[in-house]
Amino acid sequence: MPGAIDASAFRPINRGYDRVFRPGRLSLGLVLPLERYASGPVPTLTQHLERVQLAEALGFSAVWLRDVPFNVPSFGDAGQVFDPFVYLGLRLGMDHLRDYLEALEEIGVNHVALNLRFNRADLPSTLRRLAEALLPDFAA
Repeated sequence: MPGAIDASAFRPINRGYDRVFRPGRLSLGLVLPLERYASGPVPTLTQHLERVQLAEALGFSAVWLRDVPFNVPSFGDAGQVFDPFVYLGLRLGMDHLRDYLEALEEIGVNHVALNLRFNRADLPSTLRRLAEALLPDFAA
C-alpha cells in the first residue's frame, strides 16, 4: 500500500471537485448513460436528468461523461449520443442557478422572480423541473 496522501494536493476548489477528491477517502462515481440498452448501441436517455439527480441524492460523488459522442461499431455502443458540453450544460445550469439563489439568500434577498420568456423547452416540463430541483432547497 502506498504511503499517506499529502492532503495539500487536494486543496478545496469547488463543491464538485471537493466531493470527488478527498484526502484519504475513496469516492464512487457513475459513468453516463445511467441505463441498460442491451437491444442496440444507442441509449434512449429517458428520464436521464432524474436518474442523475437520484444518483446525487443517494450519495454518489460524481457522474462521468464520455467526451466523444460517436457510435463506433467496433466498440459496441454509442454511449453519449449528444454533444457532451450541451448535455452537461443542462445539469450545470441547474446547479449554477441553485448556487446563485443560495448566494442571494445569504446576502438577504428574500424574493426572486424567474423570467421564462426565452425558455425554448415545454413550459409545464420546465416548471416541474424547476420545482423538483429548486423548491425543496428554498422554504416557501
